[in-house]
Amino acid sequence: MAARAESLGFDTFLCPDHMIGSARYLAMWPMLTVAARATSRIRIGSLVACNDFRPPALLAKEAMTLDWISGGRLELGLGAGHRADEYERMGISFDEGRLRVERLEEAIRIVKGLCAPEPVHFHGNHYEIRGLQGYPEPVQRPHPPILVGGGARRVLELAGRQADIVSIIQRVLPGGHAHDWQDLEAAGTERQIEWLREAAESRFPDIELSTLVQAVVLTKNRRSAAQRLAPRYGGAVDRLLQSALFLIGTLEQVCEQLLATRERFGISYYVVFGRDIDAFAPVIARLQGS
Repeated sequence: MAARAESLGFDTFLCPDHMIGSARYLAMWPMLTVAARATSRIRIGSLVACNDFRPPALLAKEAMTLDWISGGRLELGLGAGHRADEYERMGISFDEGRLRVERLEEAIRIVKGLCAPEPVHFHGNHYEIRGLQGYPEPVQRPHPPILVGGGARRVLELAGRQADIVSIIQRVLPGGHAHDWQDLEAAGTERQIEWLREAAESRFPDIELSTLVQAVVLTKNRRSAAQRLAPRYGGAVDRLLQSALFLIGTLEQVCEQLLATRERFGISYYVVFGRDIDAFAPVIARLQGS
């Protein structure tokens, strides 16, 4: 799939980091290593590595090794974790969002430190590093681009302070078992970007905005396609048709929608699921250089 994505003109190949779900997931880091060896141009990355699954020092070593293996093509995507059922089945405490985001921010600071040539001394509320030297040194300096994914205010504020790329997704409802599909609406996206902007302050123009497209359907009948998808996403057809996270319509309509979304929200980095790479390929061909 990575080689095919590269041949179709995609810029990045990303893997998830889950233990359970509707798909049968293989381990993320080995998959990305194979993808790196099977390709030469496309960037590779995690969308996103769950911070609570690994100590930050181990995460840094795995990521920097992959940056080295890939010749400097890694995008390191990190998240605070959001699936309560996943934590429960793994025997990990699913702490409140505030604590998970605090741990993520400390972990990012540690990872960045371990990319530098000096030993790291870090004393936080959640992690402690005692004079550890990062190895191997990353190819990309000062570190591979760090992507933070999330939808809640607290994690987006963290992203504003620490991330190079921010993947804006739907907020997870209290309890960690479902998403708030109201965030599909334009007003929800605007609210999330404003949280990010306020926290980022002067560095906001340097942050690349990304989002995970839920479905790509090239069709002449937009409403009929949206009606088929709606039951999975809260049942509101008009919400899907107006959302930046659903690309439904003719090739021309989808291309116009992407350009309009970039103009309105500043989102320039779109991620599609593997099932949609063939549907999205004509869009890439049409919009390259736009």
